[in-house]
Amino acid sequence: MEQEIIIRPLREEDYAPLAKLYDYYTRNTVYTYYTGAVDADYMHRLFDGKGHGCSVAVDGSQTVGYVHISPMMGLHKPCSM
Repeated sequence: MEQEIIIRPLREEDYAPLAKLYDYYTRNTVYTYYTGAVDADYMHRLFDGKGHGCSVAVDGSQTVGYVHISPMMGLHKPCSM
């Protein structure tokens, strides 16, 4: 029987598995602008603050994804041509 993926609000215990997911993508893809090692403290700082919202996707006991809504826009300005 397949596990159902559940979307739920972020919990304190989610920061470490989310850091592992985010760290994989920072080291192996071009999906993020971050280049340093990612840990649970970094994820906590990333998702904490007024106006931020985060939900996680879990498959059984495994964290498989997240969505982060942030009031920060224009963090990375495009290069002028």
